[in-house]
Amino acid sequence: MTIVFKYRKEHSAIADVIYRPVADVTLITREGRTIVPMYLYSGADIALKRVDISEDAILKEFSVFKNKEEVRYERLDEAKIFLVKKNVLFVDSTRRTMRPQSKLDLLAIRAVVEEET
Repeated sequence: MTIVFKYRKEHSAIADVIYRPVADVTLITREGRTIVPMYLYSGADIALKRVDISEDAILKEFSVFKNKEEVRYERLDEAKIFLVKKNVLFVDSTRRTMRPQSKLDLLAIRAVVEEET
């Protein structure tokens, strides 16, 4: 059996344009057959946007953790999103806070900030 699927182009707040895998699934009922397009969960949608984050933007995000383990944020900019995707920061959107993923990450962030100041 071979499964062939196509991609559906969609817009995303994080990656501008993403392509989600979609399969045409045939549902068979007593009344007949119906073809329904369904998303396939691949865990890895294809993002087609190059994100250039400056070193200064990263250092600015890191500097807020110099004396705090968790901070509040107003909005998620590209630098924050980049650090979340790289599993450096964790964002709690319900509390609008962010923190390093681990104590080790916090220590590394503080070391980088200390080196730069």
